[in-house]
Amino acid sequence: MNTIEKLINARKNKVKIDDFTFHYLRPTDYQMARFDKEGPMEKVGRYVIGWGGVNEIDLIDSGDPEPAAFSIELLQLWGEDHMDVLIKLLQEINQSYATFVENRAELLGKQENGLNVKTSPSPLEAPH
Repeated sequence: MNTIEKLINARKNKVKIDDFTFHYLRPTDYQMARFDKEGPMEKVGRYVIGWGGVNEIDLIDSGDPEPAAFSIELLQLWGEDHMDVLIKLLQEINQSYATFVENRAELLGKQENGLNVKTSPSPLEAPH
């Protein structure tokens, strides 16, 4: 796996909303600076990268009980009538960024205090 793939994989997350699992990328600092300028469908298109547990019958009443192949266009079309789900999904995406920022600040604080975060024991680890 090359470095670009590692960076992208580090941003991957998933969340379960109702019976569906959505896979998404945590926004970057740059993307969050623009987050409020985009509408909900643009955000969904930018961050959501897949789903699980979604069958065609979940999307349309006359659909088959077979898994529905993911596409941004399909998610956006379905989402136009299910904004409650998309709002929860976008809140989760936003929260993933907030958690990233908190974790980064904590890590930087440890580094500023002279702790080697790669070799120092976690405060949650009990000495043996």
